[in-house]
This record gives sequence, C-alpha cells and structure tokens, in this order.
Amino acid sequence: MDIPLFTAFKRSLKQGKLPQYCMMCAEPSHQRICHHCEAYWPLQHHCCQQCSLPLRQHALICGDCLKHPPNFDYTYAPYLYDAPLSTLILDFKTQGNLPLGIALCDYWQQRLRQHILSQHQVLPDYLAPVPSHWRRQWQRGFSHTHFCAEQLSRYFAIPVFNHSRMIKQSDMQKSLTRKQRLHALSSAFTIDKPLNGKSIAIIDDVMTTGATANAFAKVLHVAGAANITVWVLARTPRQR
Repeated sequence: MDIPLFTAFKRSLKQGKLPQYCMMCAEPSHQRICHHCEAYWPLQHHCCQQCSLPLRQHALICGDCLKHPPNFDYTYAPYLYDAPLSTLILDFKTQGNLPLGIALCDYWQQRLRQHILSQHQVLPDYLAPVPSHWRRQWQRGFSHTHFCAEQLSRYFAIPVFNHSRMIKQSDMQKSLTRKQRLHALSSAFTIDKPLNGKSIAIIDDVMTTGATANAFAKVLHVAGAANITVWVLARTPRQR
C-alpha cells in the first residue's frame, strides 16, 4: 500500500512537475511551509508600537520606552519568539538551513506587506541588516541578517545598506540583562558611508531586549539617517 506522501510524489512526477512538500509537516504544498503549519506560529497582538514588546493591556508605548526612548522610531514584529517558530529560526541561523530561511522570509514579507498597506506607511530608502562580528559570521558560514535583508530587498525592491560593521564582539547576550547588553554593545558598530537624511529599516531575525537595535540605530543616526524603523521576524516576550 502506498503511503500518502509517496502517492503524492508519484502523482507529481506523472504530471511532469517536481513535487513540493511543506518543510514542517511533509505534506504536499505549493509553499515551502504550508499555511496550516504557519497558523501554529504565535502571532503578535497587543504590543508596544516603539519596541514591539508584547503587552497584556491595550497601550501604545510600554513603560521602558516611555522612561528610556530608544534610538529607533518604530518596530514591527509579526510573530512572538516561541515554539514552533523559535525552533525554525534557530535551525536556519545556526545550521545554515537556507531553504528554511527563504521560507521564513516568505511569510515575513507577506505580513510586512499587509501591515504597511493597512497602516499606510511609506517604505524606507534602505534595509540595514544588523552586522555580525566577522568571527561569528565565520563560525556560522554566512550572515543570517544579510540573507534576510537580501530576501526582503527582492520582495520590496529596496536596496540593502552594506556599509556597516560590527567592530567589537560582545559576549553571548542570552544571559545578560538589558543594562548589561547596552554596555556590551556600546561602540560595537561603525558606519562607512554617510546616509544624508535617508530613512532606514533595521533588519534582524529576533528582538529580545532591543539593545542591539538601539545601539545600531544610534550609529545610523550619527551617520545621518533621518527615520529609523526596525523590522524583525519575531519578538521575545519580557519573561524570556
């Protein structure tokens, strides 16, 4: 007896097409990850408009952003950093799973496009991926933020700003507090080209405390950026 997946494989071959399957459930799909599996990714609902921190109550700005306004103006994160999406993101950037990275960016751009249209927002002049230190990039074999920026660049026809570097490698940040992260990231980035009033969207996969985006936005402002937004795929809840 044929199993369903093998039956679908043979049917696709008879039709002269290469079979396509969802990377999560292995069911036939025209997309790399089917809509059924994407429905299990935790969506953002009520969040701070400035840093996208999930909020339990309706509010525009969280307390942290009111007390310490960040160097960026706005953040959009369509998803929460939680299973099963968190596992997929880790697999993409730590194992170099580029097809999975394309699949993640497919849904990222769809959510972004819907959000931009519904909010009547203007597209930025450049996409600026958060740079990695050369040692970290060498260890991984690629820059996951540049990879995502290139994918989004193709979707939105926005050029990628490739004139930034991380010149100081910070400690592994997962165990650090927000204050410790800010200190570790001070003077970590440099910009090699003036921005002359251009608007920028910082690109990163996950925002945890916002310290990285804040430090990067600071040097972008010094380089002449006018408006800075942050586009991330997922936002980590405060308890993380």
